[in-house]
Amino acid sequence: MQQGQNNQVTVQQALQIAITHFRSAKFPEAEDVCRQVLQVAPDNVDFLHLLGLIASHTGRDDEAIGLFERAVKLKENDPLLRFTFALTLQKCGWQDDALLRYKEALALKPDYVEALINIGNILKEQNKYDEAEQAYKQATAIRPDSAEAYNNLGTALGHQEKPAEAEAAFRKALDLKPDHAAAHYNLGALLEKQGQSEKAAQHYARAVNFKSPLAMANLNLANVFRENEMFNEAIALYEYSHMRHPDDHKILAELVRLIYNASMWEKSGPYEARLLEMVREKRSGIYLYSLLCIDATPEDLLTCARLFSQEEYPQPFSHSKRKPGGKIKIGYLSSDFFEHATAYLMAELFERHDRSRFSVTAYSYSDNSDESPMRKRLKKAFDGFVDVSGLSDREAAQKIHDDGIDILIDIQGGLTKNARRGIAAFRPAPLQVSHLGYPGTSGARFIDYIIADRFVIPEDQEKYYSEKVVCLPDCYQPNDTQRKIAATAPTREACGLPAQGFVFCCLNDNYKVTARIFDVWMRLLKKVPDSVLWLSEYNKAVKEVLRRQAERRSVNPDRLVFTKKIPLSEHLARIRLADLFLDTLPVNAHTTASDALWAGLPVLTCVGDTFAGRVAGSLLKAANLPELVTYSLGDYEARALQLAQNPGQLAAIREKMDRTKLQMPLFDIERFTRNIESAYSTMWEKYQAGEAPQGFVVEQSKQ
Repeated sequence: MQQGQNNQVTVQQALQIAITHFRSAKFPEAEDVCRQVLQVAPDNVDFLHLLGLIASHTGRDDEAIGLFERAVKLKENDPLLRFTFALTLQKCGWQDDALLRYKEALALKPDYVEALINIGNILKEQNKYDEAEQAYKQATAIRPDSAEAYNNLGTALGHQEKPAEAEAAFRKALDLKPDHAAAHYNLGALLEKQGQSEKAAQHYARAVNFKSPLAMANLNLANVFRENEMFNEAIALYEYSHMRHPDDHKILAELVRLIYNASMWEKSGPYEARLLEMVREKRSGIYLYSLLCIDATPEDLLTCARLFSQEEYPQPFSHSKRKPGGKIKIGYLSSDFFEHATAYLMAELFERHDRSRFSVTAYSYSDNSDESPMRKRLKKAFDGFVDVSGLSDREAAQKIHDDGIDILIDIQGGLTKNARRGIAAFRPAPLQVSHLGYPGTSGARFIDYIIADRFVIPEDQEKYYSEKVVCLPDCYQPNDTQRKIAATAPTREACGLPAQGFVFCCLNDNYKVTARIFDVWMRLLKKVPDSVLWLSEYNKAVKEVLRRQAERRSVNPDRLVFTKKIPLSEHLARIRLADLFLDTLPVNAHTTASDALWAGLPVLTCVGDTFAGRVAGSLLKAANLPELVTYSLGDYEARALQLAQNPGQLAAIREKMDRTKLQMPLFDIERFTRNIESAYSTMWEKYQAGEAPQGFVVEQSKQ
């Protein structure tokens, strides 16, 4: 007996030595002790457990899992053993297996808060936010002083669009632990989403001050600076974050995007080159809008889109075939059902849908308090207008599924501002389509088709789209013919323009203006005496940057004239004061070009390689104005100069536009409606016949 006791003491001492080595990260020494003991006592659970931890910490996860499995069989009532086993499974991405082990640990120890928190974390990653919420609430009930549990509860509530409850949870976490960096960051993000940018900035700053590993705290603080037109400060924060995390592609993508928003192109070169390298290295999660203004190829955009979408595939809804006949139920999903550029294009399409063949429902997650004339018009345009802004993605998808929608049109392609791609990710409809909002591929398996035309997506480029391409016969873009043009227009002098002299204009968002296109514009100003360039003043900071950019190119900055946003009807009357609209590249004017053409202002474009750079060409072809489409910046510059120096040519083009506007395919909304309805019918017929989605070209509708 004494000898046995001495041996027991020796084993315990060895265990303490091994644990001391492990805690000091002396893994080889700890492993050596474990293996010596296990040679003598191969079923010693403590040493199997510790050796499993060592294997996990040194990247030998398969070995660790095998050791944990042996230990669990030997000691079935040990909750800590099951917990550490679950940690390794979770690290390996085996979420369901990890969840099972965490639940087993919890069954053995009902107050195991750490297990509850990790259960909630896995459920949250699986988009089961309501179940995650319950796990976190159970954790807070057991341990009301757990800041971590309250912070995680806040994130689960936020995903369910419960902002008040989420805010309360984050604030409780901060009451318990004022230096909780993640809670400061999460609360800042929540407040920023609610439009409280100043308060958000305070929390982002505290997250940074607490030396948080959350690089996004720096970025979100930079976003607040950007919103307040403090571009130098914003870019400095992005560059600092990039310096600290040079391999973080998300930071770099945001930095490139900000540089273009701020028109500080001289900073962009090395960042753009590295960003493209990262795309080609197949880094996931890069926001696609960061690539549109740089030299990304269609292949780059597809790669980026697929990687951006790869982690967003929750368990989809199932769909059963319904009996033939009856109306096809169309659902339009968007956050842009208000005074928005997309609504200006699509409103009449919604109104003109053939109600004998189609039932049309809007699913809106835009601001429910909006009472603008456009919002009121849109509500009347649909058979049903469903506000899903207060629902979680799963709940919104459930509503669409329960309504029996046959074809869901994601107007934003899941990628534009405020888009909730998670709704379509549940596949609430048997057929799902991207149209209009995002000019490119979504990269998502849950989007079956993209509506296009043969100009924006040439046949040889279809391979760069994850969706099947459906080509309309004229143009992919609808146009509302009820856009009113104010009866009276201001004078040139009232707009700050010269009474005489040629007025070039570009009212695109400033992020579309690149150094190369700006160089062309400045050369045109030099070659055309007394000419000016009329631009949108999106903010005063960028106005001053562009004036400095002109000065660097030896152009008097006073030849840049800036105008502010005004109501659409007044804008359409005002824009006619210009002589020629100069388009941008690699991202063209989209709605802005349609507005100019509707108002009677000629648009000169240069065709790019991607969807976003081919839109204006498509519009001009459908407006019967191919003479305004160029295919190189050299030809673009030469054509602009020719038109500026030959007023008779330009006058003839304007006269043609005014005379034929209502006969242009671009503005024949009845024709467009019949064509897109033909597309919907063909998609549905193929689905009902059991065929997989496949691309096709729509024949011109016979009215």
